[in-house]
Amino acid sequence: MKKHFNKTVFILCIGLLFMSCDTEQKTTVAIDDTVESAEDFTIKKDSTAIKVLKLPVHIDSTQYLYHAIAIERVAIDDDFSISKSRYGSYGAASTSYKKYTFSGEYAGFIVEDIQTGNKINVINEGITITSATIYNKLENNPRVEFVLYKGHNLDTNKDKKLNHNDLSALFISDLDGSNFTKLTEDFEEFNGQRFIVENDKLYFQTQKDVNGNGIFDSSDNYRNYVVDLTAPVKKAVRYDEQLMNITKQ
Repeated sequence: MKKHFNKTVFILCIGLLFMSCDTEQKTTVAIDDTVESAEDFTIKKDSTAIKVLKLPVHIDSTQYLYHAIAIERVAIDDDFSISKSRYGSYGAASTSYKKYTFSGEYAGFIVEDIQTGNKINVINEGITITSATIYNKLENNPRVEFVLYKGHNLDTNKDKKLNHNDLSALFISDLDGSNFTKLTEDFEEFNGQRFIVENDKLYFQTQKDVNGNGIFDSSDNYRNYVVDLTAPVKKAVRYDEQLMNITKQ
């Protein structure tokens, strides 16, 4: 009976652990954007990140090679010695490329035009990318080509590193790496996007911690944006307020 009881308790503990993981909220800090700016949350260099150049990937039906710069995480001990982190270090070894998507943790990408030899450094210091998806004419749409990046550029929990504990942001660039632009607003958490092929537009949603309590809950609001991918300059325009006003008429 005691053995059976201990087994039951163990199973319950495991279940509670998984439940807590599922309901865990992103770590943030309470931000008052009336007195604080994005510059207050930028870091010049992530001291836990080591850059590793990956082997190039050729993008089908294009003249471009993508040289990904992966991040390998290290832990800095109290005595300032550096050692590889033991806890979930999704560094250079765990980055991957599959079906036009880079996944893992990256410091940037260098795009090489194999016809001209021209190379573009897509991302500068101060941004960590967790995924990059390439939308080319062969796979998606014969009219527009672009790259979407999900990542972090603000150290919103102020732990002096950019990772999954910070607010997520959405970025875009041309296929050759030029015109890299942040689409989401500062201090808004990126929730997801949808590319509508029929009208060449990108839709995405964010959430803002409007009450400034440092967490996302029912008291905070969602915001929807649209990007015209045929425009020479990609700009996100908020549209949810206009649509919701129709329901009040």
